[in-house]
Amino acid sequence: MRKAGGALGLLAAAAASLAGCGWQAADGIPAVATADLQTDIAGRFADAGEHPESVTCKEPLVGEVGQTAHCDVVM
Repeated sequence: MRKAGGALGLLAAAAASLAGCGWQAADGIPAVATADLQTDIAGRFADAGEHPESVTCKEPLVGEVGQTAHCDVVM
């Protein structure tokens, strides 16, 4: 097994822009839910011919400029 992490921030940002916002933080700011983010990332890897064993995002991606999400991808 190997972990992919370097380009994941960029991938997460792209996922957020395309996945839409399906969750709201307590302060009312829209966010991409962890399940939606995980599904989108796994799908992008699959489209590139890679099939991760798992994708795990611990927190949603908040819909504000400059925000990032940390997700672990196990290949």
